[in-house]
Amino acid sequence: MEAASQLAALKRRGEERTCLHRATQLSNRHPDPFIRLAEISLSEGNLPAARQELERARELSPSSSKMLLLSAAIFYSVGDMQRSVAEYEAGMLQPDGWTIHNFNNVGISYAALGQHASAVRSYKCALRLWTPESGMAKTSILLNLGNSFVDMRRFSEAFKFYRRILRIEPSYAIAHYSLARAMDRSGDPFGALSVYTQATMVDPQLPHAYSNMGVILLNQNRAEEAVKVLEVAVRLRPTSAEFDNLGDAYGDSARYEDAIDTYQQAIIVSPNRIYPKSYYSQLHYLIHTCNFERLREACRNLENTLNWELQTGQETGMTPVEALVLIGTYTDHSLFLRIARNFALRSLARVQQAGRAPFTKYARLKAGSRLKIGYISGGFRHHPDGKNMQGVFERHDRSRFEIFCFSLKRDHGTAVQEKLQATCEHFMDYTDLDNYEAASRINKLGIHILFDVNGYTGEGVRQQRNIILALSPAKLQVNFLAWVASSGASFIQVSCAARDDVGDAVVVPGLRQDRQPSRVYTRLLRETALVAPLLLPL
Repeated sequence: MEAASQLAALKRRGEERTCLHRATQLSNRHPDPFIRLAEISLSEGNLPAARQELERARELSPSSSKMLLLSAAIFYSVGDMQRSVAEYEAGMLQPDGWTIHNFNNVGISYAALGQHASAVRSYKCALRLWTPESGMAKTSILLNLGNSFVDMRRFSEAFKFYRRILRIEPSYAIAHYSLARAMDRSGDPFGALSVYTQATMVDPQLPHAYSNMGVILLNQNRAEEAVKVLEVAVRLRPTSAEFDNLGDAYGDSARYEDAIDTYQQAIIVSPNRIYPKSYYSQLHYLIHTCNFERLREACRNLENTLNWELQTGQETGMTPVEALVLIGTYTDHSLFLRIARNFALRSLARVQQAGRAPFTKYARLKAGSRLKIGYISGGFRHHPDGKNMQGVFERHDRSRFEIFCFSLKRDHGTAVQEKLQATCEHFMDYTDLDNYEAASRINKLGIHILFDVNGYTGEGVRQQRNIILALSPAKLQVNFLAWVASSGASFIQVSCAARDDVGDAVVVPGLRQDRQPSRVYTRLLRETALVAPLLLPL
């Protein structure tokens, strides 16, 4: 082992491996040679060999901190975050387990699981252990802390850590980039644009910064400026995502043929030439330019891609609303239901991956008490959903119904949002809450019926806010108004927008399928006795 250590210091890996194998032949009772061989295999990306060597080490020393911590790293590499965290925690219980690297690494695994509060605690422990001799850059820990606070939507704390990094190292381009990304997510795109510019001045080879700048410019209707920065992004990183963004910019600049050709480039450079977002975008502009010959081909390609994704159990690259709008007249409608079900199952999978579970306990509807009705949407503002909901809340009978409005995206002082706030009994701004906290608060409020006014549109898709519904914070959840087809979701029990023959339940027992949604909805709220049995405890 001493000779192997000397070869490792000289970076003569082949000779080191030979030396380690010789050590295992001379004595197979010591775990260290197997652990080092596993480390070498992991660094080379040979995960099967790493796991094989590590299992031999585990047999010899099941409580070795080195073995447990390396096992955690291997589980992280294969995406098994639950077991990665478990192995890190077991390794850190050993006498030599409390190190700055271990606290930082377990924090990364917690963050990958979505357990950001645990990640923050781990990073802070790492920060307390840091010394100039610790072999880890302090800025790396600070960056991880900032990123976790962003994921928790605690932006002011994230800003503090990013700016602390920049005081230590002003030329740290990734810190500039991360600060800009956080500013954008917090609702300050103008500030983000300025900081992204600083990031590119520090490191002109930072493709993600150009890409995000382009997206912000597109959202500000500055398409020609977006084209310039996105062309740089494509030169630096010619991936499907970058070509796709550039295609969007060309389209918004009325350069339709350039957009169509750029989307084709996104398809060509993608793995297996499958990139549904580009098929969808290309389809839009083929319709726009009346290029019917290429349109038929694009529809066939897109449908084949979607079927391939569904058959292989992947997440579809096209969301349900994109499929409904763009290929609705060209394909079998049963495909939409399969896409919707796939999207719903992915939401449930994300809940499980985050180590969470849907709620199973709900408030009981007591005799003589008001029925608690909740509406949730990112559109309770100057938005079609907000405009459609004007006048709805004030028409509820307040003696029988207590109305809650959960807004997932705020605007600033528009007349639409002001009216909604004035007419809803409880208007709650959940913009800055993550999906899990939002669902928890809704459940604690004892909401009996939750109307989803997002569906697979707007924030429900862009910010994955349908995960709130996947957590089932209310016992009875209703697809209402925004989404005009089946949700395909087990966590949506009722639809006020879809017919029974495409997947969702009939809106209220005893009503014919061909009743208008508005009449059905009115009766749902009027006839409390019809929904009360659904609200009894499990």
